[in-house]
Amino acid sequence: MINEEWRTEDDVEEKILIKKNLVSPPLLGRVGEVKKIFMNYIKKYLGIIWLLLGPVFIYFLVSGAIKYIDPAGTKDINNPVIWIIIIVIFTPIAIGLMIFGWNALKGEFDHLPESSEELKD
Repeated sequence: MINEEWRTEDDVEEKILIKKNLVSPPLLGRVGEVKKIFMNYIKKYLGIIWLLLGPVFIYFLVSGAIKYIDPAGTKDINNPVIWIIIIVIFTPIAIGLMIFGWNALKGEFDHLPESSEELKD
């Protein structure tokens, strides 16, 4: 008989999956492992997306500035100072997005610490 005391979230999820016939009992101990592998693949694929979104974001900022800057224009969108401020603020954000994507692609986030004791100096 299955012990009714479940101590971790993985145990509860395994119990639910077995009741719904989504996982057979031999896979009982491997559900958490499969979840981690699946999440690592998602992190790597999203890393590719973040890595590609950074340059695309910068391109659209610069092309928008080129398109809308007009010395004869009277609206705020035609003012080059506004566009310089926008580009200066959002370019480091896009670079950070690319760095985050590169680290995710390299697998830096595959194992996240579960307690403060796992943190290294």
